[in-house]
Amino acid sequence: PGRHRQQRRGQLDRDPPRGPYPPLGYVPFAEHAFGNGDAYGLYWPVGREGHEPIVVEMVHDEGRLDPVFGSVEALLAAAEGVDADHALEAPALDADPRSPLACLRAAKAMAHDDARIDDAIELLERAVLVLPEYGQAQAALCMQYLRRHRARDAARAGLAALIAPPSFGGGSQAVLHRLRGQGDTGDASIDDDPIW
Repeated sequence: PGRHRQQRRGQLDRDPPRGPYPPLGYVPFAEHAFGNGDAYGLYWPVGREGHEPIVVEMVHDEGRLDPVFGSVEALLAAAEGVDADHALEAPALDADPRSPLACLRAAKAMAHDDARIDDAIELLERAVLVLPEYGQAQAALCMQYLRRHRARDAARAGLAALIAPPSFGGGSQAVLHRLRGQGDTGDASIDDDPIW
């Protein structure tokens, strides 16, 4: 905890920090680092350690990880022609359709349009398919499910948002407030959950 080591370009940190932040599964690298401890890193979502990682941006002063790129290939495409000493822009949805952050941003932009709620839900579902512990996206998904009167789905997404790591926006008080008093969902896997 609290240690910062200088990394050399082209190398992963073979001894990443251990503890609640950054979470296990995060391995930083030096290219395109922002400085002041903020850097990109590979992240393997919980339960998907045997699959390809996504690329997250550590914003260490805020204790946050932003899931910027949906794959290493998307990062490499964005980095093409950009000096390794310069930070990268977060991709737009059309440049990286698997980017959880791009999906969340696009969904938030359309969520206030009643005619686009289903489109927003589709994007949020994609974001949490790529990164199930993305608390911000789970919270937004919960709210959109509530707008569509999908109580079971809202409860599932809300529970996922509450137990998600804080570094990915977990523990949403807004979700807790909205779900309080929802009652039984008719789904034992939810109704029997001690958090519910």
